[in-house]
Amino acid sequence: MSRTTTSQFDTKSQAAQNKPVEIVDFFLGSQVADDAKTLHYGMYDRLVDFYDIDGNAQTYSAGRLNRSQVTHNTGLRQDSVTIQFGNVNNRFQTYFWQHPGYMLDKRFLIRQLFTDLVSSATHAVTIIDGVVDHIFIGRKICQMRVISKWGYVGFKSGVAIDRICPISVFANSRCGQGVSPITLLTQETTDNVDVGSTTTVVKVKTMAQADDYWNIGKLEFTSGANDGYVRKIIDWVQSTKSFTLDFSLPVAPAEDDTLKALRDCDRTLKMCQERYTEVHATNGNMANFRGKNTVARTINP
Repeated sequence: MSRTTTSQFDTKSQAAQNKPVEIVDFFLGSQVADDAKTLHYGMYDRLVDFYDIDGNAQTYSAGRLNRSQVTHNTGLRQDSVTIQFGNVNNRFQTYFWQHPGYMLDKRFLIRQLFTDLVSSATHAVTIIDGVVDHIFIGRKICQMRVISKWGYVGFKSGVAIDRICPISVFANSRCGQGVSPITLLTQETTDNVDVGSTTTVVKVKTMAQADDYWNIGKLEFTSGANDGYVRKIIDWVQSTKSFTLDFSLPVAPAEDDTLKALRDCDRTLKMCQERYTEVHATNGNMANFRGKNTVARTINP
């Protein structure tokens, strides 16, 4: 029997080998940067060479992990996923008992990539970026439930109470009802890149807002090599006029590249009240907060 294959067969075979692969970054140390305590696994049968969230080359070990589909809890406004892995020779069971609570509330990031497209950190998409909310240890398997950070408010699953604002689009008509102009919320500001910028820290020339003013907002590049790229703002420092980004850019922006900064919200009542004092000096934008923040709840009933 002939072993010669057709071109169509070869195309299908190559596509099957380059199917999507998911990788895991488990942050047991720093929760905002990759460090020595961060664990790196691939939901794959061999090593995967890619990049961590800081844009550094990283090898992801083959892990006996699998996950459920990402589900959405309409009551809690939370995305969640269950991670399962084999408890070979009780190795995870022993580790968990030696470190009680060590993995709870720790950041857990799942990204998807293609094994034939690993030349740049941008060739990946985030499946879920959350924190570990629950751990189950069994004789044969262990499981962790990961709750999306955007819907996580620091309490364990119990009575379904919406503690965060369910408005999905910041500064839309519901969020900005009665706010005029709506830019009191977004405070969109343009500027030019200054010298000394890197792929993760961007310096600008004229912005003078107080420290943390732009935190959790967005930085959008409107010219230069990064034109069209958008990154979440982790930190803004007024004294150095610098933004720290959540994920590295393809290249460091050049001086005088243009960009714009936009504020955003974490959907909590505290931020709604304290950050948007341009709307009201004392209450901020609380009038438009839609979460059930004052409803009594029970933790882990």
